[in-house]
Amino acid sequence: MGKANLLMNKDLDPSKLFDLAIEYSQKAVELDPDTVEPYYNLGLIYNKKAFYYLTKNLDPTGLLEQARENFQAGNKLDPNYQKIYLEQSYLELMSACWQIMQNQDPSKLLNQTRNILSKVSNSKSTVYKIMAESYLWQAQWQIKNSQNPMLAINNGLTLIKQALEIDPEKAEILAINGHLLLLRASLEKNNDLAKEAENLLQKAITTNLLLNHYKPLLEKARNLQK
Repeated sequence: MGKANLLMNKDLDPSKLFDLAIEYSQKAVELDPDTVEPYYNLGLIYNKKAFYYLTKNLDPTGLLEQARENFQAGNKLDPNYQKIYLEQSYLELMSACWQIMQNQDPSKLLNQTRNILSKVSNSKSTVYKIMAESYLWQAQWQIKNSQNPMLAINNGLTLIKQALEIDPEKAEILAINGHLLLLRASLEKNNDLAKEAENLLQKAITTNLLLNHYKPLLEKARNLQK
């Protein structure tokens, strides 16, 4: 998937590369239908293409359903295959994000995200990152519906701090931390928090160009300080 990531770095459409990877992965499943890894790999590609769709405000529902089917098939073969649970949780999180974009309540999907993560036996930074992101999107939904999001924001910040303790330089974690701080800064009209959010988002985007979709949040953090 390196070439697809390169195209995304340059803001080019990687769909054809995703489709080619899906075709090869489907053949791998056909050749080895009794092994969990091919199902995981195929589901992973569908997840990655779904994420790309989300960044472009395109409907990822069909892709997420394909991913879900493959992860479930893998689960039946090996219920202890931890990597599938991580991708399943992110799948449900992406589904929740799409529901928010469609003005639909994401609560059920966010709870599913957290329930799936509870099956992961070891404390990886990715677990805390996805869990924190689930609270971030809960807060986004609450803000959108004029509800108090502070508990969700604080829960997210607590979890992202745990992720940073494990992996302090990972760009995706820095971006989520910056996003959560930006939500809090916006609510509290706090310039210092806005500046901290700006620094985190800038570092994340500079470190990983795949995070360019955070640029509007970076601009918002700067505008809050004016």
